[in-house]
Amino acid sequence: MELTERERLLLLEKKDEIRKVTEEILECHADPGRWGEISKKMNHVLSLLSTISSYSKPDRDLAKFTKAALFISGYGGRHGYQFFRVHIETFCAAANSVRFEFTREGIKLYIPKIELSVFKNEYLG
Repeated sequence: MELTERERLLLLEKKDEIRKVTEEILECHADPGRWGEISKKMNHVLSLLSTISSYSKPDRDLAKFTKAALFISGYGGRHGYQFFRVHIETFCAAANSVRFEFTREGIKLYIPKIELSVFKNEYLG
C-alpha cells in the first residue's frame, strides 16, 4: 500500500517530534526537579516509534526500546537518574537513529539495536 503525501508528512512530523522529546528528556536529566518527567517522556517516544512502525512490516520489533525505557525508569526512579546519564543518552540517540525510507509498500524501517546494563555505565551495542 503506497503512502499518501499526507501520511508521509505525518511520519516526518513524528520523527521530528521524537527529536524534540528526546531533547526534553536530556534537559529533564540535567534538572533533578524534573526527573519525574523522564519516564513520561520516554513513553511518549515509545508511542511515536510505535506509530511510525505501524506503517512498516509487522516484524519490526520495538521490544528492546521498551525494555530500555523500563530499565531506565525502574532503576532511575529507584536510585536517582544521576547514575543513568549514559543510558538515557543511549536511549535518546537510538530513538533519533531510527530511519525509514518510503517504498511502494509503505516504509522500510531501520531500528538500531539498544542494549543497556546496570553493571556498566557505557553503551553495549
